[in-house]
Amino acid sequence: MLYEYSTGRIWLTDFDRVRLAPAATDLGSYLAVAPSSQRHALLEGYAARRPVPAGEELGWAIALSRLARLADPLRRAEPSWRERIGADLTTIERIAQSPEKEATWA
Repeated sequence: MLYEYSTGRIWLTDFDRVRLAPAATDLGSYLAVAPSSQRHALLEGYAARRPVPAGEELGWAIALSRLARLADPLRRAEPSWRERIGADLTTIERIAQSPEKEATWA
């Protein structure tokens, strides 16, 4: 459960993929699914406390996290699972070609 003090909002979240890992891996896991506005806010807050991992390292972590989630549409029996997986593969391939671009946030 997460609680946002400024608004009083409460929500449940699933931590099945959370683990102790290098910072890039943990950040990449969140950044792989977060909207761009939240990505920036997370990295800005993170940078206020410690150095953000290098762009290429973070980009690879995002790609690997997306790869780990690749079968999720199939697992959830989404009707458009083939299209979603195809689109995700295209995104992963684009990230792999220039991982440092995926991690640009400043």
